[in-house]
Amino acid sequence: MGQEGAPLLLPSICAGAAGQRPSYRDEHLWSFLEQTMPKRSNAFQELVALLERQLAPSGARVYESRMLKDIRTGEDREVDIVIDTEAGVHPLRIGIEVIDHERPASSPWIESIAKKHEDLPIDKSIVVSRSGFYRPAMRKAQALKIDTLTLKEATDLDWKAKIDSVPSIHIESFLLPHLTEATVLFADENSLSTMKDLDLPNLSLYRPSGESRGTLLSILKQFLAREDVIKALRERAFTDAATVVEGEFRLQKGSYILGGGGTQHPVSGIAFKAKCSKEINIAQLQKGRYRDAAVVLASGHSFGRPVRIVISETSKEDPLVTMRVYKVKNKQS
Repeated sequence: MGQEGAPLLLPSICAGAAGQRPSYRDEHLWSFLEQTMPKRSNAFQELVALLERQLAPSGARVYESRMLKDIRTGEDREVDIVIDTEAGVHPLRIGIEVIDHERPASSPWIESIAKKHEDLPIDKSIVVSRSGFYRPAMRKAQALKIDTLTLKEATDLDWKAKIDSVPSIHIESFLLPHLTEATVLFADENSLSTMKDLDLPNLSLYRPSGESRGTLLSILKQFLAREDVIKALRERAFTDAATVVEGEFRLQKGSYILGGGGTQHPVSGIAFKAKCSKEINIAQLQKGRYRDAAVVLASGHSFGRPVRIVISETSKEDPLVTMRVYKVKNKQS
């Protein structure tokens, strides 16, 4: 007698004839990849925040787009980057403001930052400009005890030889396989008509000995999460389209699921479909210096989401690498 297929509708079962294959998509596909970025930040601020996280002393906490309360008005004021650390045994809060203009920062901007920070719970102010500072701005900052920083072109990297031969890097992104279809293969037609109205995904599959193997849905998800399966799919996945994976579990003879009244329904296998995606992008490297450390910066994309990569010099032989993936910004924000 030929095998019959009962659709395993995910996440719940509905009545349907054999051969129907409803689609199910995991809405948490991005959870392993997604990092929350404050809506007010920009690309240069993101890079500065990553640099500060790498270079901050152990135990320091770095916040991006942090709201601090004005001690005079009580209103919340945004500071681009806030670092909470310690100076000896005393807590120290550093406020960093970032400007990304084509021209150097001016003294009026320095004055506005000094006035803003005057009424905020900040112990030390730092300003960072991608294009540097005009000389009056430097003198104004020095007089107001504000440190000025910028990203400078680095020509004296101690580990320059290690990265000069690599002008760009490849960012490979892989979306883990997610189940889209499954069909339970029964050994007889009577089981198909009896079981199609039950909650198949959450029914347990039993070995011939009576030992439960878990629910049908959990068995499939566990298989797709196996390290060897993910490795094989990652190596073979297409980069120009989603990769569809089709397979079938051939179960031990005598395996079964229980129907109404505890009736055993023999199952010979589970056919399934899943999808995964892979994308490779090229990011150009930009070498520079920030504070006293040599750094390498790169920006790219992962499935349409911005990626920032920072490589910084350390006292150890190997540099420190940080990669962060951001949400796509809301155009209305």
